[in-house]
Amino acid sequence: PACERDNSFKLLASGVYEETEAGLACSPSSAETGTWSLSGTTIISDGEITGSIESYDCQKLVVSTSDVLITGDKVILTLQRQ
Repeated sequence: PACERDNSFKLLASGVYEETEAGLACSPSSAETGTWSLSGTTIISDGEITGSIESYDCQKLVVSTSDVLITGDKVILTLQRQ
């Protein structure tokens, strides 16, 4: 949804992530806190940021996940450092 496109994520070194709403707020709120970890080149969380790390350059993290809605699809999540 449009209200989630401007959300921000913090991946903390402690293995916790924080999603906060920015700009257009969802109802109910989409803000959440959870856990994340790395296993090789895979990021694993109990939220939206889960998948294969396609690239990371200290400014931008690109994560992809396949077969999310239908077999053969690919979702790409790009996180930009602020």
